[in-house]
Amino acid sequence: MKIGIVGDGVMGGGIVQVVAQSGYEVLWKGFNEVTLSNALERLDKNLLRLLDKEVID
Repeated sequence: MKIGIVGDGVMGGGIVQVVAQSGYEVLWKGFNEVTLSNALERLDKNLLRLLDKEVID
């Protein structure tokens, strides 16, 4: 199943993370390329932090 998320702010990024970690394919639409790129960097940092804490593998 593919789930679409609109919004690249903190809340949108959090929703994307939860949906993706639940095993769904995510289609993410942001405001523009710059804000979406920033949101992807935040998501990457969040996931790396969870890996370091061994919360996810």
